[in-house]
Amino acid sequence: MRLALCSVGLIFLTAACGSVDSQLDAVRAFAQSAVTVEPTFAAVASDFYASCVRQYNWQVAASADPVHFRSLEEWCGGGVAPRGSQPATQTCGGPRAAGQSQTPCTAFDDSQQWQKIHAVLLAYMRALGGLADDQGNDYGLPKFADEVVALNASTGWLGGLDANAGHNIAAFGKWVLDAKFAGKRKAALAGIVDQADPYVQDLTVQLREIAQTRYGEALRLETLAVDNYYATYLPRPPVPVPIADRIQYVRDRQAVAARYAAISAYTDALDHIAKGHAALVDVLKARAPGNPAAAERLVTGFARDVAVLAHIYGTDGERR
Repeated sequence: MRLALCSVGLIFLTAACGSVDSQLDAVRAFAQSAVTVEPTFAAVASDFYASCVRQYNWQVAASADPVHFRSLEEWCGGGVAPRGSQPATQTCGGPRAAGQSQTPCTAFDDSQQWQKIHAVLLAYMRALGGLADDQGNDYGLPKFADEVVALNASTGWLGGLDANAGHNIAAFGKWVLDAKFAGKRKAALAGIVDQADPYVQDLTVQLREIAQTRYGEALRLETLAVDNYYATYLPRPPVPVPIADRIQYVRDRQAVAARYAAISAYTDALDHIAKGHAALVDVLKARAPGNPAAAERLVTGFARDVAVLAHIYGTDGERR
């Protein structure tokens, strides 16, 4: 686990040597970062939908008529449309046309899109490791990029973040195919990493935006749902609130607050990946001297961010 957490920092540590072997070690270390963060990144994206489900459950519990409350599928998506409902005349998130209704993207749509963008970034990182070992493999990156673009065509979701986002991801997938990425070997790594860096930087910016705006808003709505439930069922003054109920209210609120706070750890981890990739470009082009102090800061920060996420989202193996 220590090797995995130190992987991004090794990019800086190996820069001083400048040998081919040390450069390849830096690439392998960077690729290992994908293995390190994948479970926690997947858990964060999955919680987008889970947050909506939790919000829904709080709303139903607080409802005066829970039997006739909207279905979970209508509220959060991800299921079969209720019987008798009319199909949407406009894809979610898309611009409203004359005579058409606009269907908002659901939490399920958002969660799927987030997962797919993760897949694009992490597949690329793994592919670099394969190239360093003379095992050409694109790890499905073009397919993942195509899936993101196809999903965005039906949701229009990325356009709400960045008008160029969908185009940039499509261009990344096309570049991989044009570069015959899977057929390349370690001799071509410097050129591949250099050309891929703008895509990597763009992907990390998009992922940060998703977490801070869309996921942050989902958690805000979940917090309001918690407050609404307790406001509905806790006794009103002058009747005292039972201590057990007050404690449970605080715990329920803290559970959401912990996830909200974890957004910072997630975005910091993305920042470390972006900086690590930029440093990798310098290493492979022999432009950067060794910088142990920078490496130590990067290693410590990345390890801390991953540990925070793993603890909050239960991917560290500890029972909650």
